[in-house]
Amino acid sequence: MARPHECPACPRCRKNFTRRSQRQGFMEQILSLLYTYPFRCQLCAHRFHAIRWGTRFERYRPDRREYIRIPVQVAAVFFNEGVQGHGTVVNLSMHGCGIQTDIRLQPGDVLGLKLEGLAGLSQVTIDAAVVRSFGKQEACLETLRIHDNEREKLRRIIETLLTTSKEEQATMTRAR
Repeated sequence: MARPHECPACPRCRKNFTRRSQRQGFMEQILSLLYTYPFRCQLCAHRFHAIRWGTRFERYRPDRREYIRIPVQVAAVFFNEGVQGHGTVVNLSMHGCGIQTDIRLQPGDVLGLKLEGLAGLSQVTIDAAVVRSFGKQEACLETLRIHDNEREKLRRIIETLLTTSKEEQATMTRAR
């Protein structure tokens, strides 16, 4: 199985926050035999291929998301024509989040979402997110529409969270 440091930097944004992506189609299956795998940048969403000689990646991955969900605890307000409520965002990525709330949301509901100051930055507003699932008082949301300036704020927050996470992992590894 590949370790995180074996994932390449993104050729578009040059950041080292990439994740192995699922293969799509016959050609990518063939390319993987030649150690050429698809990756997706967690910050700019760029999907690209890179050669990883001698590295084999797990075929089975129970979490099929293209983006890592980062654990957070952030106050949020959500709203649409029929529902308005408060909750706590418990995980976050560039394309979605999980939010704990006492209000029962239905899969397919489309909501606006305001995340209170994350990582020392101002509030982030997501214009439209769809509820993909709801269970145990937690809704899983997928971002549908977000203005470019809000997307950039979210990207900076995700980068800060990922950097902090990598630094914590390195500290824990050195302590062992």
